[in-house]
Amino acid sequence: MVFHGGEPLYILVVDDDRARGQNIARALRSVCDEEIEVLTAPDGNTALLIIAENPIEELSAIVTNYGLPGMTGGELAQHVADQWPEVDPLFVLWTKKIVPEVVSDRFRMIRAKSPDISDFAGAINEMLLAHRS
Repeated sequence: MVFHGGEPLYILVVDDDRARGQNIARALRSVCDEEIEVLTAPDGNTALLIIAENPIEELSAIVTNYGLPGMTGGELAQHVADQWPEVDPLFVLWTKKIVPEVVSDRFRMIRAKSPDISDFAGAINEMLLAHRS
């Protein structure tokens, strides 16, 4: 894993639109101050497998679409919180839907889908840096 100021920096991007997920991952790599490892998953179940196969304590953020096949981004966040209560990754939701308040309470940032992925990635980078301070 890659470290930022002594802290690991590993982000999981979950989006069923593989091209958009890859674009978000590329944008995160280009705007973050340090190199980061960014993994991608096409759905919540695959995301849970990736998290289980990697050191959970090194997971800094999960950037997820809300409308995933099989489970919503909100359900993914709940599964992560239930399965790994010892960690507190930043949850970021990328959606074009209005989400229930109980879901929105779990996420540190909720952004509407837009073509400006670099702005979205920049906001995530700022949030990660602030969280590490």
